[in-house]
Amino acid sequence: EIIKTNGIVSMPATESSQGYTAVKKKAVFSINPQQRSNIRITNNPIIPSAFIKNINSVVDSENMEKLSLTTINKWLLKQGYLAESKVATVVNKNVKTVTPLSAQIGVIEQTVVDQKTGEAKTQLLFSRQAQEFLLDNIESIIA
Repeated sequence: EIIKTNGIVSMPATESSQGYTAVKKKAVFSINPQQRSNIRITNNPIIPSAFIKNINSVVDSENMEKLSLTTINKWLLKQGYLAESKVATVVNKNVKTVTPLSAQIGVIEQTVVDQKTGEAKTQLLFSRQAQEFLLDNIESIIA
């Protein structure tokens, strides 16, 4: 079957069934106004991944792709709200940093100590203002 289908294999519909069914592709992420109003916005600044988790908790993630932090970060970089720089750590990696525009929307940077390595590193946080700003611009972000 793998050779016939160039590596695409489908799963059996049921154990007793002779037929096969294709694995359903999930719809692209979208959010309606009611779901948007149900997103929990915190008064205390939160890390971006926690904000994404709050968004994904109100949508049908079984039938739709989840919103990713990469999508948010790419939009923030493109709009100039974040910058990317290479940081010399154990492994050289690109990190997101604040820009002068970041303060205008409520993205803040905080220094934290990594529990595993003991090294100090910066961490981005989304204030309530940043969370609201991102939700107000969600259509533009996912476009």
